[in-house]
Amino acid sequence: MTFEQSDVSASSTLNATTELVRPIVADCDQDIVLLDFDGTMTNRDSFLAFLWLLWLQDRSLFKALKAVWFFVAAFVGVIGKQQAKEHLISLFALNLTQAQIELRCASLIAGLIQDSDGMQPAHTHTHTHTHRDDSSLAPSPTQLPSRAREENFVVSFISRLIQPTIRRYFRELIRAALSEHKRVIIVSASPDIYLAPVASALGVELICSRLE
Repeated sequence: MTFEQSDVSASSTLNATTELVRPIVADCDQDIVLLDFDGTMTNRDSFLAFLWLLWLQDRSLFKALKAVWFFVAAFVGVIGKQQAKEHLISLFALNLTQAQIELRCASLIAGLIQDSDGMQPAHTHTHTHTHRDDSSLAPSPTQLPSRAREENFVVSFISRLIQPTIRRYFRELIRAALSEHKRVIIVSASPDIYLAPVASALGVELICSRLE
C-alpha cells in the first residue's frame, strides 16, 4: 500500500489543513477488515486529546474560546464536522512546527499503543522523533510555588482523564485477522501525525487525514 507523504522539515511551520490520505490498492484478492478508530476502537475520542495537548503549548484563552465556537457551530450544523476539525487543527497548530507537534503527541501515542495492562507490545516501535524538551530543565514539582504545583496537577489529571486507549477486543481482533493474513485498515478523520505511528505499531494500514 502506498501513501501520500507530506514533505515538511522539522524546522518549518505547519499549514495545518487536512486532506484524506487515500491508499493505492494493488490488489483486492485479500479479505479486508475496516475499523473505525475514535469511539469504536478507542474508549475516548483521540482528537480531543490531540487538541488538548496542542493547546498546552501556549494555553491561549483566545484559542480556547474560538474552539468553543467551532464546536458549537458544528453541533448546530452551521459547519460540517470535517470542516470544524480542519479549523480546529489550523487554530491549535498555528505557528507550531512539526517537531513541536510530534513532541506534544508523544504521550498520546504511548497511551494508545500500550496494552490494557499498561505494557507496550514487545514488537512495536513508535516513529515519533525524539527531541529535547525544554521542560526537562524545569524545576521539580516540589520546587515550584504552590499555585504552579496545583496547575501542574490539574493539567496532569485532565491529560490522564482524556487519554484514549484501544479496547482489548479490537487488539485481539486485529491479531486474529493478521494471523489469517487479512488486510486490516483503520479509517479515521483524525490526523496522521499520531495515527500513523499507532497504525504502524499495530501492524495495520491506515486511511486518515493528513497535516500539510
